Amino acid sequence: MKIIFWLAIALESAGLAYFVRKAWLLFRADQRYVYPEYYRQVFYPILVLSLLIIVSLAIKYYFQSDRSATFVALLPLIMLVIFLIVVIVTAILAAGKWH
Repeated sequence: MKIIFWLAIALESAGLAYFVRKAWLLFRADQRYVYPEYYRQVFYPILVLSLLIIVSLAIKYYFQSDRSATFVALLPLIMLVIFLIVVIVTAILAAGKWH
């Protein structure tokens, strides 16, 4: 569980670093050509990834629960798998070949 937890935290931290770099490049860019959509595309992932990392570490060290911390750290992967299954089932049902 510890290796999985730290791997998930490392991947989330790498994603956070990527979006922080994109935000830094947006701040340095000419503001006449930067639209508000660009900021939304950067700041929402920063907010979500920061919260995931902070909550995972708080659960691990404050509440001393390794299993719950691993579950929180793996939430993006779990949601991806669930949505992929839903998309596959929806495509099968939409095509009418489910029987």
